Amino acid sequence: DAFCSEDLKVLRNLSGKIDSHKDDVKKIKRLGTLGIRKLSPSDAFERGLYFYQANDFIGEMVYALAKISVACEEHIANNFNPMSTEQKEELADTKKALHDFLTDCRLILENEDFESRRELYINNKWLLTDFHEMKRRQLKRVKNENASTKVSMVYLSIIQETHTLVTYTTNLLKVNRKLLQNC
Repeated sequence: DAFCSEDLKVLRNLSGKIDSHKDDVKKIKRLGTLGIRKLSPSDAFERGLYFYQANDFIGEMVYALAKISVACEEHIANNFNPMSTEQKEELADTKKALHDFLTDCRLILENEDFESRRELYINNKWLLTDFHEMKRRQLKRVKNENASTKVSMVYLSIIQETHTLVTYTTNLLKVNRKLLQNC
């Protein structure tokens, strides 16, 4: 929303929050390492693997958000052309689906209700297909010279990093399920 409305103050605030989350991921990894050392060697090996995978997935998710934030912030700060109405509408449509997907993932993790994940994976595939279609439409706009190159680069970055976010969120669910099943 902040990018579409060209609100640089909000984008800078979000960048600061994302940097804080990067630090949190590093702290959790250090604390987890200390906790894993206290487990028996066989438990430490199995649980440690899942813990480190989960932590890496979370780190990649935060990194994807940071890349989106930086690209949007730099675009607005340099007063480049705004996105077209068509691009804004595509992002708005996807934003709702993405929000619902991430909310469902959070609920699955909080409630440890991994039985409902199958429907979530279907939504995941729909989102990933939607991202592919958005990329295709944008490349077509560029080819027909109906889009600014700078705006296109930011738009494509948003799509690619959001794709990464969805993929790593799904991977986090899988690893969390395995970690809890092996407790």
